[in-house]
Amino acid sequence: MLHEPTLDVLSRNASVINADSEPEPEGLAPPPRRIRTFSGPRSPPRSPASVAARPHPAHLSRELGYEEPPASPSLLNASSRPSGKPSLRDFQFGKTLGEGAYSTVKLATSRADGKQYAVKIMFKVHLTRAGKLKTVGAELKALRRLNGHPGIVAFYHAFQDDSSFYLVIELAAKGEMQSVISRLGSLSTRCTQYYAAQIADALEYMHSKEVIHRDLKPENLLLDDDFRIKIADFGTGKVLENGDQRATTFVGTAQYQAPELLELNETTKSSDYWAFGCIVYQMISGRFAFSSLSDYLTWQKVKKVEYEFPSGFDEQAKGLVQNLLVHDALKRLGAGPPGTPNDPNALKSHAFFAPIVWTSLWTDPAPPLEAGLVKKEHPDPERVWDDIGAAWDELVGSDDDSDEIEWAADAKDHERLNGSFDIGPRDGMKDGPSSPSPHISMLQHSMERFDFRSSR
Repeated sequence: MLHEPTLDVLSRNASVINADSEPEPEGLAPPPRRIRTFSGPRSPPRSPASVAARPHPAHLSRELGYEEPPASPSLLNASSRPSGKPSLRDFQFGKTLGEGAYSTVKLATSRADGKQYAVKIMFKVHLTRAGKLKTVGAELKALRRLNGHPGIVAFYHAFQDDSSFYLVIELAAKGEMQSVISRLGSLSTRCTQYYAAQIADALEYMHSKEVIHRDLKPENLLLDDDFRIKIADFGTGKVLENGDQRATTFVGTAQYQAPELLELNETTKSSDYWAFGCIVYQMISGRFAFSSLSDYLTWQKVKKVEYEFPSGFDEQAKGLVQNLLVHDALKRLGAGPPGTPNDPNALKSHAFFAPIVWTSLWTDPAPPLEAGLVKKEHPDPERVWDDIGAAWDELVGSDDDSDEIEWAADAKDHERLNGSFDIGPRDGMKDGPSSPSPHISMLQHSMERFDFRSSR
């Protein structure tokens, strides 16, 4: 007996770009929709062939380097792209490096020269449902403006097809700082000085380019092959323009959000320095400066600047943190205008950074990773620490309405503390909100025009 196709089957069939096209590279198709568990009005089923794929708007094609939408909706139709612009066929995709509510990051190897990259894949259907399309343009603009600093992930290409946007960025092969802290328990004073100095230097450059990150935390601090810092994930970043000094969107992670966001619903360059203070505290102590049983209770502590130092906390580091975790955003160390007592140069001159040679910060070898105030013992040295990201999510609490990326790490090499932390596979995507959102054409008035040809 033949059964009529169900609604979810028709929906999945409708998302097939072209039945005659080549198979999609493994792991790049949007995840299947969740099965409905409720009854709803029924309508006559439509043939899969009658459901046409929605083309992306012309302005978006121009922004990503296409003169006009492709004539064929084929996912891998190389003839629909300009000469020299990358497409999916130019890469061999590997394991999943990280994933978020609306995107996933895959390891990709160039078929042309064998170089490895991280490719951030943002599914249009999820972005559209959640009303997050404008974040694509914001992230791209921030990445292009910040290209050239060794402490920020480099941006190479952007392209799109009918289902997704793709960002080709620098691969930071040693994983995320959060995984290192979780594995060791804390960082030594020497390690903290080195990594805090690199963060401070990258922040100064970022702010000089009028970009604020707004979600600075150890998860978004990656390590390259030489164990140097790479600030990543500008999905919540903001480019300040037309003299603006603040942003008014509520974004970030509770443990690192500044008081002005909670009280005035605004973030500034100074808000990044508040998060920096939280990170320095966490590196040394192995725990959050502000944390409670819920985000609400955590926010109450943040607004009161209510935290304490554990016994043995380095005194110079304590002074640095106290000058960063200041309720008045104008008085935070590093956030002042040039020439003031709390400008970025004053931050670099703090006693905690006395051993740092700033002129060779990015060429000096990184110190061996070693634990400090808190040391963790691992009873099973053969254990693969691929659950660190999950444990972190459970501790912090996940928010499916954020566009942040969980940068995962396998940390398979346990024989040396400064060994290779391979970025681990995390297959599957979280489903975005199921409520309907405006059509992708809403992006016309919310994104600016870019030239997304190769920047390197």
